[in-house]
Amino acid sequence: MASDIVPVIMAGIIGIYGLVVSVLISDNLKQELALFTGFIQLGAGLSVGLAGLAAGYTPLPPPPPPHQPRREKSAHTHSLSLHT
Repeated sequence: MASDIVPVIMAGIIGIYGLVVSVLISDNLKQELALFTGFIQLGAGLSVGLAGLAAGYTPLPPPPPPHQPRREKSAHTHSLSLHT
């Protein structure tokens, strides 16, 4: 049960980290920005966003096997053994 909450907490922590990165990037924004700097900031935002997405992803457990009704043995079943 405790392991179910870990991805939620990790996604929240990385979400806060994303806010910090966005504030740092927005402080450096200028009207004329070098292309290299823009790509660096884009990469920083994408890495934080994708890390948050991966931290929040929890795969579903596999479904239980389908219930198969028990077959009762009929009195009319034939055995496959050969009597010689």
